[in-house]
Amino acid sequence: MKNPKILKGFPGSILGFNQFPDTDYFYSSFHMREDNRQSLYSDQWEIHVIELNKLGASHVQPKHTKLYQWARFISAEGDEERKMLEKDCYIEEAIKELKQLERDPERMDEYLFRQKNLSDYAMQMKVSREEGKEEGMKEGRKEGTKTGQYLKLIEQTEKKLRKGKSVEEIADALEE
Repeated sequence: MKNPKILKGFPGSILGFNQFPDTDYFYSSFHMREDNRQSLYSDQWEIHVIELNKLGASHVQPKHTKLYQWARFISAEGDEERKMLEKDCYIEEAIKELKQLERDPERMDEYLFRQKNLSDYAMQMKVSREEGKEEGMKEGRKEGTKTGQYLKLIEQTEKKLRKGKSVEEIADALEE
């Protein structure tokens, strides 16, 4: 069951060794399940693992192409390997930024601090949007219920008028 106030978590590990000997694929995703019934604990909880040593052996599934490119970028050991990945504009930008950061450790600390703040802000905004949507839906349902009640009352009044009841009789019936 989804809790709208809890955002899906994406904890992950990027490993420089092979954790899972039963697969040659570079990417694995895990979900917590109950041991006996195998029921899913929550669809909001996942762990993602990238095994960098398996990048060369993996036949990449189309849905993981971008992830594979970023994993290759992370594991790149030099400028030549990185240049091969520059076809992606985001990776190209990351390479430029990395080169500048490598020259200045103090700037690297500032960058990491800023990135964390931006990430925290984005998460807060997403939670606020979800809460706002939920609140708006509640208000909309409340207004819709009122409107529905008014329409039902109008319909009943029109029906009684068609049956020949007087306005006074209808008003008396409504007061009861």
